Amino acid sequence: NARITSVDTFGGTKTVTVEIGGRIDTIRAGEGEMVDIKLNGFASIETVTAYDTMLKVETGDAFVQTIKGFGTNTDIIVGSGGVGTIRSVSDDQKNNHTVVADGIVTLIDFNDVSSNPDNSQSSNITLNSFAGNLRLGQGKDVVTTGDNAAYVESISTNGGNDTVNLGASGAGSVNLSLGNAKISVKRLSDEDGGGYFDT
Repeated sequence: NARITSVDTFGGTKTVTVEIGGRIDTIRAGEGEMVDIKLNGFASIETVTAYDTMLKVETGDAFVQTIKGFGTNTDIIVGSGGVGTIRSVSDDQKNNHTVVADGIVTLIDFNDVSSNPDNSQSSNITLNSFAGNLRLGQGKDVVTTGDNAAYVESISTNGGNDTVNLGASGAGSVNLSLGNAKISVKRLSDEDGGGYFDT
């Protein structure tokens, strides 16, 4: 049940593993090849902030408040404990993001601050639980939601050739802005065989 208030680790390849019952309040890392963070069981972190690196995070059964990246590529697995906010800011380069969430995520924000499409963020997001708002960038985005309690309050994309595959739980609103976009919605009934239809 050890607790660390703050961890700063920069440069090279860094691995941080928090075992069951452990806690780190804040991690700041990056400016190297990769930062790999794994939480086992009810291990917890309040905030992760990474800069100019490849950020990999795998959360467990405890809630994580915030995962933030600045100029990062990300690979995030959200465990049953969920995450409050996943956010990445990129104003002068392309970045790619992968998120697979089995727990609740309140906000995923990969929206671009630059109007230059060459400095865009792309994402591949799979949601198997409730999610709040998704705000995605000018790159190519793929969002796939599951059937069981995987309702999404809102999905908003910003350019790019985007695809949204909605499971039977549906979404409150979907806004596909600019670019060539496609949305597929799973039938709510299996009486006619189920499957997806495109709009």
